Amino acid sequence: MRNQISNGGKLLRTLAVGVCVSVIGLLAATFILSMLVHHERVSVNGINYGTLFILMISALLGSCAAIKSYGEKRVCIGALAGLIYGVVLLGITALFFGGRYRGVTVTLFLVLGMGAVSGLLAINGNGGNKRKHKFKINR
Repeated sequence: MRNQISNGGKLLRTLAVGVCVSVIGLLAATFILSMLVHHERVSVNGINYGTLFILMISALLGSCAAIKSYGEKRVCIGALAGLIYGVVLLGITALFFGGRYRGVTVTLFLVLGMGAVSGLLAINGNGGNKRKHKFKINR
């Protein structure tokens, strides 16, 4: 019983770390994109593509942080971190844009998909085979 409780606490901490990394990455990358637009390095038409790229990268970073922190059930942890990050983005949208959810479904699917993809990429993330091979050179 105690082990199950500690695993639940570990899962919540892991998901919180993943979401925090995602949000911090989102804020940092959005600041960089706004500076690039301000200094006219990126055109105003490129904001949409930049925003989608930022969402993908921040979801990937947060899911990878959660997966690394938890260590097992990687696809589920990545998808859960992506889902919670999507819910946080939905809450931010409701807070700042008055509940106008136009285009949020694409964002939610993108974030959830990147979370699952990070889990799939990390399936073999432990370095694979731990056995060390010794090669002999015959002369």
